Amino acid sequence: MSDFASLIKENKNALYFLLKFVVFYIILNTLYGLYVEYYVLADPFTIFVSENIGWILRFFHDGISVTPSMTTQNVAIQLQGDAIINVFEGCNSINVGIVFVVFVAAFSSAFKHAFTFVLFGLCIIYGMNLVRVSALFWIALYFPDTLYFFHKFLFTAIIYAVVFVLWYFWIKKVEKIESRAKAN
Repeated sequence: MSDFASLIKENKNALYFLLKFVVFYIILNTLYGLYVEYYVLADPFTIFVSENIGWILRFFHDGISVTPSMTTQNVAIQLQGDAIINVFEGCNSINVGIVFVVFVAAFSSAFKHAFTFVLFGLCIIYGMNLVRVSALFWIALYFPDTLYFFHKFLFTAIIYAVVFVLWYFWIKKVEKIESRAKAN
């Protein structure tokens, strides 16, 4: 057997995972891209997320309003009528959710367990994103010079760290399911 063939055989599980990951990622990202491109203005999910953020922020201040733009694909989160931040489709947590779902689907063998874990994980990611964008509102209001750092680096790292922790728990769960199946 050639070195290449033996390399493939030794790593077939990892290669199968990568193949599934890439295929699922392309499919979901393409579908999401088509969804976003369908809307000239802000898409319904981004508006929904923005409304949820407005709801959270209203616990701290009565003057919060959420206004979808009539000319662009963003939603303004305003304080007393002044736009503090704009929420775009990239801020709605779908991209992070796609990466999470694709990993779980590519690493799965049992649909029922994967489906339950995906729902749980997407709820965690969505909640974290609401906290992230709400915090960005206050950072933009009180510390505007630091907004770029928090938006681009710190909060992105925190969200992905949560995703990595979720993946870790998923891998451990799959290992338990597979070890129980082998024992039976």
